[in-house]
Amino acid sequence: MNLQEQANLRRTLRRELTPAEATLWRMLKGGQLRELKFRRQHSVGAYILDF
Repeated sequence: MNLQEQANLRRTLRRELTPAEATLWRMLKGGQLRELKFRRQHSVGAYILDF
């Protein structure tokens, strides 16, 4: 469930990556890791699961 009131927080988390997160996402995007697909964020109830 993606709560609308969390939209700004999710957007901020995606935009302001740590250096480690940025490196990880460069490696993961485009299926470069065994052609597996990854989500950057996933909402579970009131929580946002994020790298």
